[in-house]
Amino acid sequence: MHCLDIQPRKRNSRARLRWRAAGLACLAALAAACTPTRDYRGFIAQEETLDQVRIGMTRSQVEDLLGTPSAQSSYVNTRYYYISSVFETTAFFDPEEVDRKVYAVEFDDADQVSRIAYYGIRDGKVFDFISRTTPTRGKEVSLIQEILGNIGRFGGGTDRRLRPNIPGR
Repeated sequence: MHCLDIQPRKRNSRARLRWRAAGLACLAALAAACTPTRDYRGFIAQEETLDQVRIGMTRSQVEDLLGTPSAQSSYVNTRYYYISSVFETTAFFDPEEVDRKVYAVEFDDADQVSRIAYYGIRDGKVFDFISRTTPTRGKEVSLIQEILGNIGRFGGGTDRRLRPNIPGR
């Protein structure tokens, strides 16, 4: 009988070990799903390349070195903006911008670099240039407010102006 008692314990400990391993695997999968993913958008340049831009360079030399700018000044074509952003997305949530770098190059009347500036996310307000939503000026109403707001608004049907004009009636 003593041997019979030992055998079930071994099987039980193996099953318990398998359940623990499966539980740890599930926890690892859940932890991996909640790890934020980073997405790099826009202008990505090496620091060595940015350091090569010098005051006095021509516009074409800057374009050859850095490429086409992300944005240009709209009134007078005197500034180039090279913009890069880093977004983090966690699980199913919307992406959140965690870092932004703007490298601004200003040109004088002779199309030569007159000023170079760096800006970060702390230097400006986060502004969505291309928003796919249009703000409305109406009142936001919940479903319950909509249902309860319509109580008592229906007429008894006695008003002839609301009925269609049907011949013979």
